[in-house]
Amino acid sequence: MDLDGARLAVERASVGLAHPAHRAASEQTLIEFRRSPHALPACRHILRTSGVVEACFQASTTLRDAALRDWAALPPEERAGLRQFCLSVLLGSNDNANAAAAPASTMPVVTSQLISVLAVMIKRAWLDVDETSLGTGATQSDYQRVALRVHEHRSRMLAEAEQAVSMSNTPHARVVGLNLFSAVITEFAPSTASPMHLPWDFHERCRVSLQNDFLSAFFSHGVGLAKTAAQTAFAPQGTDDGICVASLRLINTALSWDFQFTGQHGGGFGFGLSDKSAKGENSRASDGLSCDAVKIAPGVGWRDALLLPGAIDWVFTLYASGREAGAASRQSGVASGNTRIKNITSVTANARTAVSNMCALAGDVFPNKTEDPTEQTRRAHFGKCASSLSNALTPARQVVANACAGVGDAEETMADGARSIAALSAIHAPGIFFETSSSSFADTGASPTPLASTLGELTVALLDAGALLLENEGGALDEALRSCMEAWANLAERSRAGQEVGTFVGGGGAVDTDCPFPGQVETSRACAAVFETYLRAGLVAAASAAHEEDDGQEEEGNAGAAALDERLSLAARVGRAAPEESLALLCAAMEGKKNALAQALATQNVDPSETLEELWWLARLTPHVLCDPFEGEFPLPPESIAECTRRWTVNFGDGGNASGQKSPVETASTSYLNVVLLCLDENALAQGAVSPRLIETLCWGASRWVDTYLMPEDVGGSAHASVFGANRPSLSALGLVGDGESRVRGGIAKLANPSPFSEEGGGVHAVDALLKVALVALTRFPGEQSAQRVAAKMLLPALTRRRALCRACGSLESWRSLMECASGALGGMSGGFGNQSVPGSIPTSPTFPPEIHRLVTEAVCRAAEGLAGEQQCQEYITRALFAAGAGLRQIATNPDAVKHPTGELFAVCVLEALRGAARASAARSQAAVFAFFKEHFVSLLVLQSAGVVSAQVSRLSLKLTEEFVEAQACFLAPSNASVLCGHCMKVIETYRVSGRGVLGDHGTTQQQQQQGSLRKERSREAYKEVKALLRMLTHVSSVDADVTASSSLDSGPNSEKLSEAAERGGSMRGGSSRGGGAF
Repeated sequence: MDLDGARLAVERASVGLAHPAHRAASEQTLIEFRRSPHALPACRHILRTSGVVEACFQASTTLRDAALRDWAALPPEERAGLRQFCLSVLLGSNDNANAAAAPASTMPVVTSQLISVLAVMIKRAWLDVDETSLGTGATQSDYQRVALRVHEHRSRMLAEAEQAVSMSNTPHARVVGLNLFSAVITEFAPSTASPMHLPWDFHERCRVSLQNDFLSAFFSHGVGLAKTAAQTAFAPQGTDDGICVASLRLINTALSWDFQFTGQHGGGFGFGLSDKSAKGENSRASDGLSCDAVKIAPGVGWRDALLLPGAIDWVFTLYASGREAGAASRQSGVASGNTRIKNITSVTANARTAVSNMCALAGDVFPNKTEDPTEQTRRAHFGKCASSLSNALTPARQVVANACAGVGDAEETMADGARSIAALSAIHAPGIFFETSSSSFADTGASPTPLASTLGELTVALLDAGALLLENEGGALDEALRSCMEAWANLAERSRAGQEVGTFVGGGGAVDTDCPFPGQVETSRACAAVFETYLRAGLVAAASAAHEEDDGQEEEGNAGAAALDERLSLAARVGRAAPEESLALLCAAMEGKKNALAQALATQNVDPSETLEELWWLARLTPHVLCDPFEGEFPLPPESIAECTRRWTVNFGDGGNASGQKSPVETASTSYLNVVLLCLDENALAQGAVSPRLIETLCWGASRWVDTYLMPEDVGGSAHASVFGANRPSLSALGLVGDGESRVRGGIAKLANPSPFSEEGGGVHAVDALLKVALVALTRFPGEQSAQRVAAKMLLPALTRRRALCRACGSLESWRSLMECASGALGGMSGGFGNQSVPGSIPTSPTFPPEIHRLVTEAVCRAAEGLAGEQQCQEYITRALFAAGAGLRQIATNPDAVKHPTGELFAVCVLEALRGAARASAARSQAAVFAFFKEHFVSLLVLQSAGVVSAQVSRLSLKLTEEFVEAQACFLAPSNASVLCGHCMKVIETYRVSGRGVLGDHGTTQQQQQQGSLRKERSREAYKEVKALLRMLTHVSSVDADVTASSSLDSGPNSEKLSEAAERGGSMRGGSSRGGGAF
């Protein structure tokens, strides 16, 4: 092979990539070069002789690909020779002592690539000597001998690199060696491994081997060099030729290893996973077992390297020296682009990363209570981290100001410091955050300022600097504030968690549930102050956003709202740490802004925009604080909120305190409902103060509040809170008085003071008011589908989720108005059921989108579960579905109307409404719903036949049948089941006759090109339709099983009783899969 010719060709092709005219030819040349069987010697020649950077880079990449491709065919000497060649180029050495060093050794981009190539080769050769090659007859000594040989083989590859570096004896060589070891760790990590076209087992065995045998050695190697460099005056100034930076990078790379597969406890099903968690004293709050923060848990084997006195102290010293050197250089007027400033910044940044990693240490690396009863090791380590962070982040206002001004690395210092504190809060006990050096850290050199004070100062400084302003969303201030709020939330929840699980032991040695967990009182006070500042800053930010053209959420859609809710949920976690103070602040803010709005509306030439925006923000924040976060199966009041109610009831009873005040939770709920009722203020509506956006948020929050507090059938959080105190609260405090389920079962007598928002404690009035709010959202702003969707999809389902709520709805005039609204919208009328369209004419366009018809009808039909008698259910369902039935009959009379767009839309709305009715089938309403559908089976088949011209109508017809069969399957008596199966057969036959499931032939080539997109669309439609048919058949098969089971019982002694129950619509198998079981 002509090596010089190959070099010239690769050089021309590499340079030609930058020229559009030569790009195609250059790419073809490089591809052929990469596929050449003689690529390896050509790559060596190019890297040894070429001075073109682009050609050397292509050669290094090709060297990696060719080596991996030909690895199995290469002899061991050739494999070792490739590694030696890469080392010689990287270190600038040559086989010929008289020859000049390879030009590639002076090209940073090429050396970086070659380091990666060498790491890949080391990993590829890692299993060349295999410990699994022994046969079944091998003895223990054979295994030991092979294991020793394997370890020697792997150690030799790493040692040859270190030996070459030592022989070069230059700072550049030392940096190359350190970078190589970092690249090896990165290559062995599964998440950053290069593709080698090898099985997963290869990568996993390499990972396990490196972690168990070499990772800690890499770390110790980096620590030794970095510690030596840090003790000189050159490293903090960045004048040590990069050795300290490279060492710190190796340390940080080692600590960034995924230690979750340490296998310390065993039992991980062969994958090194731990299936056991620490018990007893190990599971105390300081272990942070339940927190989601990223933790570095290297295990017991790393304890000496990380926690022995003096082992890592130099990291904190180096970080402080780097900050001081950078500040001194900036004060002396040195330009930011100066090489010295860049070197100092690099040292400081890597030291800061190392400090952040030290803050994230967790797990078994710390001694447990048995090994260290006073936790002195843990406290000493925390003290060092806290001191370093406090020194870097104080004064906080100056740090934040420098970050806003872009001074040096202040922004990175602020962000990393906040993240480090959040990591500490997820790992260490909350009480230690409030301790000073005089109390716990006297021998650690810690800052006398508690870390909680630093965190509080930074949080307030960020809020005062405008971190909540729209212009800072997603920026450094926002991210730092989020970390600070997460830290406060971790402290609050984990101090409470320690109290709840009884891990704090009193003086007598027993669990003392009334004595606060260490740090709990201080955390509550601090969180109350932080929440107050957050509330004040949030209102300022909301007011400033009132005059923006877009608040960010409209442009970003659901993603923007989700991001806002994520930030507010963090603030809510902080606020719930001190519910009495936080709820009082929210009440005062809501009442104040509500009164300010009324005053603004009563005064001419006063713009209420800022007040409305503040109310909108409060309406979004309050449900996060007050209501269930929907993290569990059943909606329950947050634990701290339930505990607040318990404390109030124990201290003051059901009637309130001496001045007649109700509990903070009840007062906050009332205040929030008063804000929601702004939707019913005709003056505010007339003046445009109540916008669809405000209504949408109020309906969203009201739905969360309803699920959490309104007529609860489960004692939930209140009963859960009762176990926290010695005195049990009254039944009213537990939510057991007058609630829906207790009345259904008739188990509890009425007391003088029913629980708030129970069926006899004002709950019915709340239901009535919220139904009127839903009506406003549905009818006041035609075309505002977002507000309509939230009301129909969230608020109405919440108001019909429990039987007591359904009973209350059925007795209210506002509910009848909602039913008339739904029927009128479907019939195209303003109200009532008169003025039906003339048969044969095209129906009037509905005023609701199809989805809203389905959701509203589902809620209306679900409310039938609150009715007592079967006859009442029959009459109610008939009235609720009158408009849908009339529309269905009208379409059946004039099926050609479906061909018209307006008629098609009307048919879609009718089908969607019927889907809602089918979904709402439950134990009490099932018989009435089935009777309605049975009466209209013929009309449904006519509509299905007419819908052959409409993909949407055809699909919804099949979807309706599927959902109806699914909802009715577990309730039907044998006779009704036979009717339903017969209807399903007719549906299938109608679909077969329509030919919609037949795609036809492909046609000619020209026709394929012209109709390709149409055919793809038709295929998607047919897939959805056939899928609905298959699901329907699946549910029909379960109906057949019921029929068979029922028939087998006909001869039994209880056959008459079972048949009677079945004819009444009772379930022989349990609740409906769509919600019957909920009742």
